[in-house]
Amino acid sequence: MPLYLYSDIYSSNSVPKNWTPAKNEMIKYPVRNQAVLRELRTLTPGKWKKL
Repeated sequence: MPLYLYSDIYSSNSVPKNWTPAKNEMIKYPVRNQAVLRELRTLTPGKWKKL
């Protein structure tokens, strides 16, 4: 399973150019997919959240 990690959301080219985030509207969820979580923990151990 290829896993692409980017330094920020703008580097992924999935954000429109005129988009601006809303203040204090970020919702974080734990990563529940165990296969993805294992792969992420090999890169950096600790808790991982998805936004």
